[in-house]
Amino acid sequence: MTTLSSARSQRVLPFVLLAAAEVLVVFRNAGHFFTGDSLFWMWNRYSSVMEGVRGFFDLDPALWYRPLSQRTLESILYPLAGLNPTPYRIAGFMLFFACTLAVFLFALRVTQHRLAAWAAVLIFTPHVVSKFVAYDVAFTPELLLLLFSLGSAACYVAYLRQPNRSMWIMSAAFLAGALLSKETAAGLPFALMGLWFLLGDRRVSFKSLVPHFAMLAIYLVFAFAFLHVRNLQVGQVLGWLPQDPVSEYQFEAGNNIRHNLRDAFAWTFGIPAGVHGQWIFSAEWILPVLSGLRVLACIGAFALLFTARRRLVLAGICWFITMLGPALLLKTHFLPYYLFVPLAGIAVAGGTLLDWIYEQCKPLSPRVAGAIVGIILAAWTKGQVHAANRVALTHPLLGAAAIRSGIAWEDVHRSYPTFPSRKHLVFLNEGLPSAPADQGFGLLFKLGYGDPSLVIHYSTIDLPKDLDVANAVVFQWAHGRFLDVTSDVRQNPKLLWRSSSIAAHGAPSD
Repeated sequence: MTTLSSARSQRVLPFVLLAAAEVLVVFRNAGHFFTGDSLFWMWNRYSSVMEGVRGFFDLDPALWYRPLSQRTLESILYPLAGLNPTPYRIAGFMLFFACTLAVFLFALRVTQHRLAAWAAVLIFTPHVVSKFVAYDVAFTPELLLLLFSLGSAACYVAYLRQPNRSMWIMSAAFLAGALLSKETAAGLPFALMGLWFLLGDRRVSFKSLVPHFAMLAIYLVFAFAFLHVRNLQVGQVLGWLPQDPVSEYQFEAGNNIRHNLRDAFAWTFGIPAGVHGQWIFSAEWILPVLSGLRVLACIGAFALLFTARRRLVLAGICWFITMLGPALLLKTHFLPYYLFVPLAGIAVAGGTLLDWIYEQCKPLSPRVAGAIVGIILAAWTKGQVHAANRVALTHPLLGAAAIRSGIAWEDVHRSYPTFPSRKHLVFLNEGLPSAPADQGFGLLFKLGYGDPSLVIHYSTIDLPKDLDVANAVVFQWAHGRFLDVTSDVRQNPKLLWRSSSIAAHGAPSD
């Protein structure tokens, strides 16, 4: 009994250490405030169970079809926690930790090597992209998409290795969960097809994937032909039909795919690239190290193509490309966190490579072999964590928005613990044009004060000409804070209109 208990402890301990590492690396600043997107979903949360059920048959307020993932956490937690970030971070940690366990199980299923599976987890967990999806509750769809996608893939690989009807059914069920979590799950049946081709031994017919592709077809017809996600049709996504020229999401099957692949190849190794994937390293040596690791990874992957492990490497690369495929069609708005699910494939390929390196060096000395793998993982982790910490503080989708929205709530709530009845809240934000988006276009204060009727104006977008100054509470952005200038504006209303004019036409030149 003692021996059995000790064996179980040895198996559990690494996962406990992994959870502790994730707290230190990914959730080290868990008390930060919310971004505008999270505030939007809190405001548009389900108000009842029946409304949640109806969400499976209609689009959400942002015109997406994500009934299982986009508003679920907000609907459960907001009535209990309000704007207290801690419960949301705890839920986010639990989902992220589950994702790393899913990566481990998926890698173990594919490679059948425990060292390779652990190496995959250690490649995946500290990645800069992980900081994006673990940052705020608005990224929940990415986390659930990874869980369901890897669940479907792991079950299908188990079915390929030893045909079992229950594994096949679970694979299809997880696919359904992925499709209900995010639209890019459309790449999952093709990823499974790649696994069938590379890992199957033909005991399992391709017909085993017919239900998966049938499910995808039904989903595409329902989501795009019936519901019209983002007012799009399948032909527009594929670039066959004309699109709205002012839409935030433009699709094309042209040079944009090459450009997106170039950015994705850089982001895969934590290297800044593109419009939305720029970050700064705190030490000059980090970028050359990450670039060197990219070169070594490419050489190592090529070398493995001439070994018995080539199918494992190709399976990881295939997963990366197929799961990234839908996002590659984007002509605009291609973002780093779109790599979160595809990166599981790169982690499998990298874990396979590190396991092979260890096996090649082990005859010389197991300690030397372990040291080489450890040094590579340490360099990788150091570079990724440096980038992730910088991203968490400065990226406009993360810290740059959350810090400013937190400041806004702190400053206004400090001055007005209870907001005056029937007053308009006005922000002179020409010094901070991003304030409306940071604050969810006023939803922050409607949520914070529990007053849906509260009216919020911003001088950069919607300051009415007939605003009654006596009925307004005015804050101005200055010196990194929102200052209460209500009394100054009431004494001199011209200050309000001068601010609005500067915002509309730009500051006069000297």
